Amino acid sequence: VIQATQVAASNKRRAEQEIQRPVYARCATCEKRYDVNDNYREECSGHPEGEKVIDDEGEYWADWDDECHGYPENLIDDPEHAEGFMWSCCAGQLNSEGCVKGRHEPQANGYRR
Repeated sequence: VIQATQVAASNKRRAEQEIQRPVYARCATCEKRYDVNDNYREECSGHPEGEKVIDDEGEYWADWDDECHGYPENLIDDPEHAEGFMWSCCAGQLNSEGCVKGRHEPQANGYRR
């Protein structure tokens, strides 16, 4: 009876060790949190090679007066003017889905249980 109890306890410990607990990290590309144990291909999308640039060919800045409103370059991170900018890598709008898909890449010191 003692031996059977020891075997059962040993099996339980082994089963508990095999269960992977979620460990979360923040992705350096898309900035979303993800479970590092569940990080499959094509889960992440972003513009890792792109930069935010002014959309000179669009109509957003057509009536813009730099003297009155300031320089558009100063508004590149302002969500109210996102329509006037695009990604250099794919010419997509700032709120567009990423042009590069792949696995999430953790930020430095981004792990959390």
